Amino acid sequence: MKQIKHLFLCFLLATQSILSAQEVTIEAPSARGFSGVQTINGEIVFTTWFGEKTETKGMANFVLKLYDKELNEIKTTEVEVSKFSEMASSSFTGKYFLFIFVDALKKTRTMVTLDAKGDIIQKKTEEDVRRALLTAENFPIIHVLNEEEFILLRPMKEKKFGFDIERLDKDLNSKWTKSHIPEDGVWKVQDSKVKNNKLYLLREQNPNRSSDNYVFSVQCYDVESGEQTYSTDLENAGDGGAPAFIRVNSKDQIATGGMYFKGSKYDDKNSDGLFFCLIAPDGNITKITKKSWDSLKDQISGEFSSALLGGKTKMMVEDVIQKLDGSYMVISEQFKKANNANMTGSGAAAMLGGG
Repeated sequence: MKQIKHLFLCFLLATQSILSAQEVTIEAPSARGFSGVQTINGEIVFTTWFGEKTETKGMANFVLKLYDKELNEIKTTEVEVSKFSEMASSSFTGKYFLFIFVDALKKTRTMVTLDAKGDIIQKKTEEDVRRALLTAENFPIIHVLNEEEFILLRPMKEKKFGFDIERLDKDLNSKWTKSHIPEDGVWKVQDSKVKNNKLYLLREQNPNRSSDNYVFSVQCYDVESGEQTYSTDLENAGDGGAPAFIRVNSKDQIATGGMYFKGSKYDDKNSDGLFFCLIAPDGNITKITKKSWDSLKDQISGEFSSALLGGKTKMMVEDVIQKLDGSYMVISEQFKKANNANMTGSGAAAMLGGG
């Protein structure tokens, strides 16, 4: 209980410009799954945690506590879930919450929607879910489509690993569900964005879960119908880009970047350089630029440049930034082995393309 109170007070001190100088103590019998404190447009403050077991055998309460911006309590809502549930995903449209819980022991996945007053709208539990789909790496992704609807991405396994895309409303009614399961190999969603009634995915395809061969592609879907409008592979002259994210600009162009590997074969120790790719709204590649580590030595100065002198390296690309002049900059972090075999890092920014 002391930990919960401490976290709440720290939050208030950090947000004095948003909230009035108020203090509140949260009385909770359990701190399991405590989410911290979050705000919604500076108007609603909420926190969640898992409470103690209920009178129903094998069940426990998930607690949602809502406050207004003056920290007056709106409502405390308890949702009964299985005892060993954990929060997998959550989202808020501005009017409605969607919470998704998983219980690997009971092999269940539960979805609950509530309104901004804390009243439960709908609750559904999916039984006999494969345990492999209830791990943290396979938790669902929720996107807000509008005030009353969500786009849900769920890893799925039939004969092969793939994913489902589903459009859900506040009552958990499905407008459509599209399954994307490969005949061969494994498909994984690495990043996703919803913008202008379109869903954009960064998908990784592998021959199997242990293979080093890969193909990354950017895909676009119409959220009205769920149909795919394009799929663009991030390859150039046989070399494969291996990004972790996509960005969507105001013109519906997709920008992405990261390491690339010759022959589209992932190497856990070394990469061959950085790449940048810009994709037009019709799915055609407008620009793709590759920079080998040798060419980047002249572009990057200081400590990072000296770290590149040994040859190939590994990078974690954090972001792509579009500058006012229309050019793009890839922000990345380098990892290398020090003498004690531990990993050390340093930062870099490389100019890899125009508008």
